[in-house]
Amino acid sequence: MKCFIPLKCFFDPISILPLFILTLLLTANVFGVPLSNSKNSSSPYNIVSSNLCDASVKQYSGYIDINPSSHMFFWFFEARNNPETAPLTLWLTGGPGCSSINGLFVEIGPCKTQNNGTSTVTNSDSWTSESNVIFLDQVLTVTLGSI
Repeated sequence: MKCFIPLKCFFDPISILPLFILTLLLTANVFGVPLSNSKNSSSPYNIVSSNLCDASVKQYSGYIDINPSSHMFFWFFEARNNPETAPLTLWLTGGPGCSSINGLFVEIGPCKTQNNGTSTVTNSDSWTSESNVIFLDQVLTVTLGSI
């Protein structure tokens, strides 16, 4: 994998394959994708219950429309402690070939992938213990963003 400064590459593509597959599987079961064009709902989004890591933490995800054909993926986690007064952190890591969602499952998110890559465990060192966090894939051509 070729890396460009200031981007540091921590994983080769093969070693993160289980993480990528897990992310795709969770996408189908967890995400409350915005339904702004839905004729069956007066709400601009769909809230989906999740058992991901800590079911007591509220989380929302979906796409931010940049224009009719470009969308940025986001995943928001409410702070475990005092979410009403907790600060808001916007996580923007990623870049060419990397997703901000990597930070969710490997670094600061409420859960981490197990070594076998097939499930998650609670991350006791998560920033979401004390901060509301939005993970935003700001590069449209990477992972869950689209153009």
